[in-house]
Amino acid sequence: MKKLFLIVFTFVIYSVTCAQFVITPNGYKSEKGEDYIVYEFPAKAKVELFKAVSTNILKTMSGSLPAYYSNSEDFIVMTNVVRKFVNKGICALTVEYILRFAIEEGRVLVYAPEVNFHGTANGAEILLFPCAGKNWAGRHFYIYSKEGKLQEKEIKDQIEAYFNKEMTDLIGSIK
Repeated sequence: MKKLFLIVFTFVIYSVTCAQFVITPNGYKSEKGEDYIVYEFPAKAKVELFKAVSTNILKTMSGSLPAYYSNSEDFIVMTNVVRKFVNKGICALTVEYILRFAIEEGRVLVYAPEVNFHGTANGAEILLFPCAGKNWAGRHFYIYSKEGKLQEKEIKDQIEAYFNKEMTDLIGSIK
């Protein structure tokens, strides 16, 4: 019995800490290239998971107070705005994102974040994702080139780390 518990516990910890989203030229994807990550909670009922996710969103997510809704105990949609990214002369950059969670018996399916960057830098409008904005000279900071080559690794890493920490904190808070 102890061995079974240890195996299940190790699997849950592994799935919570290792599953990550990455930015690709086509937006966020899981490390496996899918539009979602599944977190397993074999001992949790659907109702418990819904309550845990909907409660912990308010406790763990940073930024403005999330505006979220759910039309049933199967699905949660959360919209949040955070003013956090200042890098390479990008000023007043606001990030608006949407997170979607599907709740099932024993598991939570987290869809890749839908992210929108907006704001101004020196009067010039900042372009939408996957462009990370313009600096004071009006140059664009594209994360990927039109050919799909990574151009701004530092910005990419910073944004990925932010959202993956948000997810890890949220999913990790479900007991």
